[in-house]
Amino acid sequence: MDSTDIANVAILNMHYTGLGIARDLNGSGLSAYGLSFNDSFLGNATRHCTYVKYPNPLDDAEACLGFLVDFSRRLEGPTLLLATRDIDIEFIVRNWSELQRCFVLPWPGAEVLNRILDKSSLAGIARRAGVHCPATIRVTNRADLATVRIGMPCIVKPERAADWRRPGVWELVGRRKVAICHSKEEVEKLCSAVSGLGVPLLIQEFIPGDDSSLVMFGSCRSRDGRLVYYTSQKLLQDPPFSGTGVAVRSRPVPEVVERSRKLLAELGYWGVSEIEYKYDPRVGDHALIEVNPRHWDQHQLGTVSGVNLTLALCATLRGRPLPDFQQGAKRRTWIAEDAFVLALLRRLRNPGYRWRSYLAALLVRPHFVAFRLTDMRPFGRMLANLVRLLHERMRSSTRGS
Repeated sequence: MDSTDIANVAILNMHYTGLGIARDLNGSGLSAYGLSFNDSFLGNATRHCTYVKYPNPLDDAEACLGFLVDFSRRLEGPTLLLATRDIDIEFIVRNWSELQRCFVLPWPGAEVLNRILDKSSLAGIARRAGVHCPATIRVTNRADLATVRIGMPCIVKPERAADWRRPGVWELVGRRKVAICHSKEEVEKLCSAVSGLGVPLLIQEFIPGDDSSLVMFGSCRSRDGRLVYYTSQKLLQDPPFSGTGVAVRSRPVPEVVERSRKLLAELGYWGVSEIEYKYDPRVGDHALIEVNPRHWDQHQLGTVSGVNLTLALCATLRGRPLPDFQQGAKRRTWIAEDAFVLALLRRLRNPGYRWRSYLAALLVRPHFVAFRLTDMRPFGRMLANLVRLLHERMRSSTRGS
């Protein structure tokens, strides 16, 4: 579909990422629609888009595709389709031909996306671009474990991130994006549990260092290779070392800029993306952790730092020059209020954990995910969800005792 006259934006799933996109678009003149399969997502409540419920592609991909095709036909003018999860990207890749006829797809093609989604393929391309990558072994069955020569602890993760979100797998792996294993026995137990599900795994060396060793390069790249970008540093993840960021701070990280340019060029990728690295003190260099070919939770940290990646994407899709966005000198701290509170409560029960680091994250110009005086309903939804979750946990704890 022609992208030069985008009239609408359809955002798939309105959690942290989707809410940030809707707020990014405020004042752009585009009609924003937030499509969610879950009524409790906090972004459904924002005044900056129209909430529309749609089928979860994990539950019924055919129904989801039919809904999106029908939805596109009800709108006037070209509609930009934006993804917020790996599952969404996988769904779009599988249905590229059908969706391309109905929506403006802001990616160079399914082939390029597959290079990124397949972590084995990505690592090979990254090494050709001169990017340091952790040592990794691919495992498809128990016999492959005999080849594992990586020291402990190590990281075990899916070859394609969406594979662990399949029904039955997510619970089996403890609802974790990655697993940190401290012995060969732990690795064997996890691999045995998922080997019958047809999920290829990667066993990767663990890079020493805490969560503050993680840095991100967030950008929008135009078709001709121009970039607007910002960089940031993770402060806190939950759970530590293997979870999602609950506090992230903007700051210049010049060491990763040029290598990120080269990696995106080697991939042939244009559009919005996030590249995550971890500093490896053993070699004095940043190692590639992952590439997300989409918006991600903390992308609005760029907006409040002077780099609105959503508007940059809309500009390049319309054939206009990228805006001259520059990251400001003042640092900001992105905080997910509900995840922050839950993580802090868990840390308070662990006397060996430096819980004061959570309080310190609040001291540098915090930017909260939901709280916004001009758009308070998402914060109200978040509070309601948080109270309900805490109440359920208290009841479960009471029954357990």
